[in-house]
Amino acid sequence: MVDNQEPLSAICRCGMIADNEGNIAIIHDEQSDINVEWLEYRADDANSIYIMDDQGNSLPLGIAINQGMIDNIVIGQEISLVGYRNGRIASSITVPFIVQDY
Repeated sequence: MVDNQEPLSAICRCGMIADNEGNIAIIHDEQSDINVEWLEYRADDANSIYIMDDQGNSLPLGIAINQGMIDNIVIGQEISLVGYRNGRIASSITVPFIVQDY
């Protein structure tokens, strides 16, 4: 993975859910070889979320985030990435979630 790739949302179908307790999940329908280390929310970059790999490279999620979602995710500390294929959960990992709000 290298910086400035097209967003994950252009590569596969994906979406995000979050509740008011800071529980966050991203659901996607493609297998990936990205070695995800953490996800990062950047308030100063059009409220974007980035997938960060073990080399520090970033891949934008590419999902629109409204204010209600922002209010829920900024209190999160972990995020689950859930692979969904053929009507079943195929994979799931939980990684740290970093909020950069400066």
